[in-house]
Amino acid sequence: WYLSPLIGPTTKIFSFVAVVFALTSNPVFSAEGEVSKLKFYGGAGIGQSNLDSGISALTGTATLDEKDTAYKVMVGAQLNKFIALEGHYADLGEVVLTGNNGDTFALDGSTFAFSANNTNVTTTSDSIGAAVIGIVPINKSFSAFAKVGFHRWKTSASATSNAVNASVSENGTDPFIGAGISLNLSDSISIRGEFERFNFDDEDYDLISTSLIFMF
Repeated sequence: WYLSPLIGPTTKIFSFVAVVFALTSNPVFSAEGEVSKLKFYGGAGIGQSNLDSGISALTGTATLDEKDTAYKVMVGAQLNKFIALEGHYADLGEVVLTGNNGDTFALDGSTFAFSANNTNVTTTSDSIGAAVIGIVPINKSFSAFAKVGFHRWKTSASATSNAVNASVSENGTDPFIGAGISLNLSDSISIRGEFERFNFDDEDYDLISTSLIFMF
């Protein structure tokens, strides 16, 4: 059930980066035609991740935990009150599958059986990426936003049991999306709540998080 390697060209991320540089290499104008000053920011957040692994129909003592605590940091540049560019690193936590000899689970229409006692399969995943953010100001305190971008992900898996130990890692480049609400606590501090969906090849990682943002 490990993630399969990304197949296909990776030029999409280079195209995305080219667009980002094109946006930042020209002056940004406000609605009144005046040049807007770039505002830089950074922040950190914590939340809960959830992987849709596709595993189901566990029997016996088998267990599956697809949720974990996740952490993220971000830096960005707000071009004007409607557009921002943001980079992030996110530690999406662990997914753990356990079972004993004879326990079974289903995946992609097939049934698999554990062949050893005290089997524990743990995957850890992280993401580093960049996005364009569209902002909709609601009032002086609140704004809504949506984002789209690409991220470079890595998943590492380890399997231990009474019979064998093994490990493997996979990585790839895929799109991600997100949306949320931001509350300004002051001119330089805001709090953000958001939902993000990271594509990991043929699986999706969902992240619901709260972040504290500092404007420079």
